[in-house]
Amino acid sequence: MNTRRMIPATIALLLVAWMPATAGAASTEELEKQFLAKIDELLPGMGAEKLEDREQPQLAFERICMENSAPDKQIERAALCKAIMQRVGEDVPLPARVWLLRKVEPIGRAEVVAPLAALLGDSNPRIRELARRALANNPAPEASAALREALARSKGAAWRIALINALAFRKDTDAVPQMAKLASSAKHAKVAEAAISGLGQIGDDFSVQTLAFLRKNAKPELKAAVIDASFYAAENLIARGANAKAAEIYAELADAAQPENIRITALEGLATAKGADAIPQLMQLVNGSDPRLQIVAARCLQRISGEGVTTKLTAALDAASPDAQAVLLEMLGQRGDKKAMAAVARYLEASNPEVRTAAIGAMRYIGDGSMVNKLAEIAAKSTGPERDAARESLKWMRGQDVDDAILASIGRGDERVSAELVRAAAVRLMKPALPAMLKFASYPDESIRVPVIYNIGKLATPEDLNSVLRAFARLEAGQNADTVKDALARICSRISDESERSKPLIAVLPTAEPAVQVVVLQALSTLRGQEALEAIRGCLESPSPQVKQAAAQALAEWGPVYCMDWVFAGPYKKSGASYTDLFDTVFPPETGDANVKWQPVKGQRGRNIDLQKLAQGEHICGYLRTQLVSQNEQEVILSFGSDDGIKVWLNGKLVHGNNATRGLRLDEDKVKVKLTKGENTLLVKVTQGRGDWAMACGVQSPVGGPPDALSFQAK
Repeated sequence: MNTRRMIPATIALLLVAWMPATAGAASTEELEKQFLAKIDELLPGMGAEKLEDREQPQLAFERICMENSAPDKQIERAALCKAIMQRVGEDVPLPARVWLLRKVEPIGRAEVVAPLAALLGDSNPRIRELARRALANNPAPEASAALREALARSKGAAWRIALINALAFRKDTDAVPQMAKLASSAKHAKVAEAAISGLGQIGDDFSVQTLAFLRKNAKPELKAAVIDASFYAAENLIARGANAKAAEIYAELADAAQPENIRITALEGLATAKGADAIPQLMQLVNGSDPRLQIVAARCLQRISGEGVTTKLTAALDAASPDAQAVLLEMLGQRGDKKAMAAVARYLEASNPEVRTAAIGAMRYIGDGSMVNKLAEIAAKSTGPERDAARESLKWMRGQDVDDAILASIGRGDERVSAELVRAAAVRLMKPALPAMLKFASYPDESIRVPVIYNIGKLATPEDLNSVLRAFARLEAGQNADTVKDALARICSRISDESERSKPLIAVLPTAEPAVQVVVLQALSTLRGQEALEAIRGCLESPSPQVKQAAAQALAEWGPVYCMDWVFAGPYKKSGASYTDLFDTVFPPETGDANVKWQPVKGQRGRNIDLQKLAQGEHICGYLRTQLVSQNEQEVILSFGSDDGIKVWLNGKLVHGNNATRGLRLDEDKVKVKLTKGENTLLVKVTQGRGDWAMACGVQSPVGGPPDALSFQAK
């Protein structure tokens, strides 16, 4: 009989047929007997040698545990746990023992403590560990007593440490005397460290007293463990609301005699434990000479909350050194309490530049509309960090009153101040300020002009195009051309129909002044499309030299159209010939041999042909062929990039050759050719040394942009 096949079916029948008697219908002893019978039925499978044979019995037993450990089934749960503990002896196969102990761990209570305690002395270390874990997670008080007794009897450092960890996990205060003794007298350092750590995790008054003693008297090699446990104990004290006791620990560890890393952690804890009462001690460090501790203390001050904290901190400003003032001002800003604004504002004109910059930067977080003009004046009249800080504060200050103040102040007083306000409105994306932005789009200061132009593109709509174009036309020729193009393209991109996006700009061209036409042409080269191309080409005949030049530049930027459809033949090689030798070696594709086998290939990433996907090898060559189908006779420029050498024939005539050793760069080689009306056969030979192997071919009009009525067809 195949036992492996029978077990799942047997289990399924048992699960369907067997239902435990309810507590009302049977005594606890009867329930325990029923569970024992069930376990005995499943035990052979749970203890099977092969893992796959255990799966179904283990799952069946897991379901029994789940069904009988619900909150309303305490009698069934206790009976089941007692039954389990009768089947974990050394006479039971180890896999079954392991599974039973794993299942009893989450559901066992006082009824399993004694048998689990007995297993702490089992001969199998795995069973001992499972029993320890089950006791560690058992909520019954008796479990702690069992673990304490086991610790008292324990031998061997590893097992003793495991028991200490279990008691620490349970936060067993009754174990503290044992841990205190081991922390001071254990012969094995790791045992002492575990005991010290346990004291920190338990964190009761006796533990705290013991750790205080150890901080002064522990062996040097245990000092680090004592410090860590002390921090842990202090955190536990705060969690219990005993902040004053925690503060005593932190104050001791924040002493100047302690290493810096310990002081930093202690200072952060001190701020948490004492709150506003820690301000004097932290202020001493802010006023001190240690830059690192200055920053740490300021960071701690920043986190302290409560009524009156901001007042206490601002009151300390005047007495602080310039370095400390800068740190405090930055911290007051990052606290975000606007009650500090008036005090911080007094330092906007401080004699120390670092103090001024810190005060200006703080306004980013606590400033309001009343600070707008002052910050704009600072930005207009200063340079370097102060100007940058003022601009950042104008950008990030929050509130409708800030926007209102910016709008109300533009155009009043100094033009430089207005320019800074317009810049702020632009980067804040304030749509109502768009008319003012258009006026300042040609402002001489590039640090203002560029963000204004850029954000006009974000704010303006197609309906604003005429005003935008007039504003951009005031720019000097070529000034910030890329930013202007991007702005106009972004405005037009808000037209949902992609084919319509260039039309508002094209409509402007016939009647616009030359300066506006130049701006429009720059944008059309970005938007692309056949109508845009025709409009640009039409401007090549403009009577205005600057418009003609702009049209030519737009076409040049348009770039070629890349051929993506080819057929490939190869690879070809010749014994003893290098790839440079192959450049002039004639192979069948060059002779028109009808027996050449061609395979279709498409371009990659919109431009280049990856030949390595077609053929592998070194010192080889391959051929690519396509048809340029032209609707009329025309001159075009062929542009090539290749890795490595390249040779080109058009309609059987050699038109280009470069026996190069190089990587692929688009449009590196260019040659002007004349296409006949109809099909024109283009044959390209590419050599390969080693490494990458690729080719790219583009076609464009001699005046720039794509050629007229040209398509590609690979045969």
